[in-house]
Amino acid sequence: MLSLILAAFAIIAGGCACFCLYVLPNRLLRPKGKRWRIIAGEEQFSAAIREELRCEDMRVQTKDGVTIAGWFIPAASPATRTVVMLHGIGGSGARLLPEARLFRAHGFNVCLFDSRGSGESGGIYCTYGYYEKYDLIALIDALSGDAAGRTQEIGLLGFSMGAAVALQTAAIEPRVQCVIAEACFTDVSSAGYDYLERRLGVRWKWLHDTAIRAAERKAHFSVKDVSPVESVKKITIPVMFVHGSGDRIVKAEYSQILFDNCAGPKERMIIAGGAHTGLREIAGESYDCKRLDFFKRYL
Repeated sequence: MLSLILAAFAIIAGGCACFCLYVLPNRLLRPKGKRWRIIAGEEQFSAAIREELRCEDMRVQTKDGVTIAGWFIPAASPATRTVVMLHGIGGSGARLLPEARLFRAHGFNVCLFDSRGSGESGGIYCTYGYYEKYDLIALIDALSGDAAGRTQEIGLLGFSMGAAVALQTAAIEPRVQCVIAEACFTDVSSAGYDYLERRLGVRWKWLHDTAIRAAERKAHFSVKDVSPVESVKKITIPVMFVHGSGDRIVKAEYSQILFDNCAGPKERMIIAGGAHTGLREIAGESYDCKRLDFFKRYL
């Protein structure tokens, strides 16, 4: 009987260790379980879209040797203002094509790209801005070095994780002139606790800390250094924070915390009843008008 109890305990302990040291860290670093690919029904950079939007392929090497795939979409008429759009976790630049069409039609160049570990870009792990902010700076280097001089003013439009990367980049990159951060978290640790509560109904510190430490070792990064709320304290350029009041993935209160801590000119747009995504469907034309107006004023 004792041997059976010990065996059962060993199996349970092994399962817990596997969950803490493998399953949760991989959910953090690779949320979709594998590289996200375009699925049926999603927009993608087809030949027709490339021709319609006059897309230009970009391939940028990061300082740690990862290839980032991007696309430069020139404005409908010649322009020097470029909005770089950053997708959320597990997403892809192709998902932001509707946004690109909107901004292109209103006189902005647009740059879309796949974050490391997503779409056509290299890399394996998502680090929520630890490495990604330097990936974005490499992309900005390429845009600024355009021989035709088409990018002279740069704004960032980020969604969820993309918003976190945008804020962390704006804190250290002087060429960024304004940011719109939509559905952004305050720091990875808080987001990790929220994930545990959402998926498992618990906020256990030991489980959270064990998974975080394992993820840090695996992807060679530091979670404490991924903190949009610390980054906004250093930002002096205009920032607009956008959030759906009904967001169950990233709490709307996080945008208020970021807003309160932001050192520069700031605005806040809360979409009543809005979720983590799909805010245009809820807010309608005002959602687009306010964002376009922001970039027109500050770029």
